[in-house]
Amino acid sequence: MRYEWSRGWAGVLATLLFATYMVFTTLPLFNYAGELDQGYRVVIWAGDFSMLVVLPCLGFLMNRTTLRYLREDYVTRRIAYWRTLPITNRHIAAARLIMMMTVLVPLWLYFFTLEYIVAKGLRSMLTVPEFTGYALFWLGYAVIVSVTYAYWEVGYSGRTFFIICFVYVGLFVAVSCIVAMNGGSIIFAAAGQFRSGHWWLAGLSLAAGAAALALGSGMIRRRLETRSLTNER
Repeated sequence: MRYEWSRGWAGVLATLLFATYMVFTTLPLFNYAGELDQGYRVVIWAGDFSMLVVLPCLGFLMNRTTLRYLREDYVTRRIAYWRTLPITNRHIAAARLIMMMTVLVPLWLYFFTLEYIVAKGLRSMLTVPEFTGYALFWLGYAVIVSVTYAYWEVGYSGRTFFIICFVYVGLFVAVSCIVAMNGGSIIFAAAGQFRSGHWWLAGLSLAAGAAALALGSGMIRRRLETRSLTNER
């Protein structure tokens, strides 16, 4: 993991810039929340879609290696190298999830802190304690989905992982559109829950995230034990 960090600072910066861009891209959704009943709901799906897609991605560095998954299959080559070392599959699985969390949590904190600072509509909607619960709810979601990404990334070829990412995008588009067509919004529904004092949702989400980490570590380890690196495309 130390090696990965030594070559990953450019990726951290790129991911940080991406998170900043997404905060300002979704800014109008909060600042014009009062116009939802006057036709603004037609674009609310884009905000939901952005949150569903972006937050789990904060646990994965945006670098040249990531952008060349399909062609170079860097992760598979790294696993092949690790198998020549006295490293168990348990260690590989744990290291990948630890790496993911050490990137995800600071960027999650940055994303939501910046969002609360610049989105006046969000500040008028939620107090600081309410927003903290709201942000923790999304952290739990991000951890759950990120763990599944890590499973596909480590357990399968770069080509398969690339295809799976598009499947996820399709699912996120479908969910966002279905919610919007029924007059709802995932973002504002979650915010409304914490505005109403339903703090337990944050705890439930974080507990689910912790369970996902525990289960995901075992699933990744078992997948590595059966994965053949010579018969993949």
